[in-house]
Formats: sequence, structure tokens, C-alpha cells
Amino acid sequence: MSFQRSVVAEGVRGSLPVLLGVVPFGVITGVAMVASGIPPLVAMVMSIVVFAGASMVASAQLLASSTPVLLVVLTTLIINLRFMMYSASLRLHFAHAPLRWRIAIAYLTADNVYGLLLGRYAEHPQDEGKLEYFMGAGVLVWFVWQLAVLGGVLIGAGVPASWRVEF
Repeated sequence: MSFQRSVVAEGVRGSLPVLLGVVPFGVITGVAMVASGIPPLVAMVMSIVVFAGASMVASAQLLASSTPVLLVVLTTLIINLRFMMYSASLRLHFAHAPLRWRIAIAYLTADNVYGLLLGRYAEHPQDEGKLEYFMGAGVLVWFVWQLAVLGGVLIGAGVPASWRVEF
């Protein structure tokens, strides 16, 4: 499968405005995780595996209050149920994509990337380049999110516990 580089670049450009929200939320999430007692390395692994800010913040709060792990996992699943609705909608656009691309789409689906794709293709779902656009936006948002969380983790690891910056 060959990618249309110009459409990937359009996805990257389309995602630039949403980074204004991604960066501060990622930093806050990283700080919250470390301030809640999650070791920095675990916080980064969680960010890479989970890639869902709202559930990461909720998990950090629950873990800080010694909530049982099963309840933390259940809460995370409930918060992320919206992704099931997103996937049903994205199926209209990517049902015929190879499995490896559908797995990548599932992993990179974030609220803002989903909104960008729908905003571009809702009125013309038959247009070409959906996968390229999605990947351009999704990979950039993922990368910037990870850097922002890392920044928050580093900031949070350097903040004295006496400052009480936990949520």
C-alpha cells in the first residue's frame, strides 16, 4: 500500500490546532500521575499502553486513594466505552483496510483525531486518502501526547510532595 504523502501532510496540518489542548492536558496528566505516587517509568508505560488522558487521570486518582486494582481497571474501561462508538463510526471509513492498519487506527484513535477525520470526511465519505489523513493526524497527536506526558512526569518527579499538586 502506497501512501499519498500530501494527504498525510494534510492530516498533520489539520491536527496542529488541537495540539494547543493536547500539550497542557498531557503535562497535567503526567504531573498528576507522578504526584499520585505512580513511578515515572510506570507512568510513561501507562501513557504508551493506555493512550487515553481522561482514564489516566482517573486511574491516578484512584490509585492514590488505594482503590483496588480491579476497580481501577473497571473505571478505565467505563471511561473508554466511547471508543466503541467511535470504532462503529470509523468502520464506515476503514472496514476494508488491512488488519494491521485497522489495529493501528484503533490504537491511535483519540477524541481529537476522530473529530478531525469526521470533520473532513463526513460530507464526502467516498473521498480518497482517509487512511493517510488519519495516520498523519493520529501519529502526530500520539507523539506530542507522549512528549507532553513525559514533560509532566519529569516536572511531577521534581515537585516536592509538600506542594500537594495531586488532583
